[in-house]
Amino acid sequence: MSDAGIVIANHSGLPVNESRVKLLVGELVIRTGLPAGEIGVTFVAEAEMSRLNREHMGRGGSTDVLSFPIDAGGAPGRAGAPLLLGDIVICPQVAARQAEAAGTSLAEELCLLVIHGTLHLAGFDHEADNGAMDRKQAELVDALCREDG
Repeated sequence: MSDAGIVIANHSGLPVNESRVKLLVGELVIRTGLPAGEIGVTFVAEAEMSRLNREHMGRGGSTDVLSFPIDAGGAPGRAGAPLLLGDIVICPQVAARQAEAAGTSLAEELCLLVIHGTLHLAGFDHEADNGAMDRKQAELVDALCREDG
């Protein structure tokens, strides 16, 4: 997948390696079998993530990642229009706290969150799949996120 179908926006106030995110999402599209299409990845500040979490999930407080699948099932849209796979929203501030608690780097935590969000776009659901998403996520994290490997 060309990175032309991957749109990155950083509104978080923290630096994010956008080219790394594009490469990662492109690789995840291949490894998860997603069809070619457009994926948006947006990094937001904690207040915005709290608002999104409340509005879309009905949960108070901030969270690390939210996914919004659109055409991830491969249903064609308008003739000739690109397939809109969905959007992933990540909060680097929450990710930074999680990385510190886990003893990993922020880059590794952001990689994990991009993987988690992309798996949701690919149809995985950790709340209902008896561990399939967790196993796939662990496999992808080991292959793509470890800074020492």
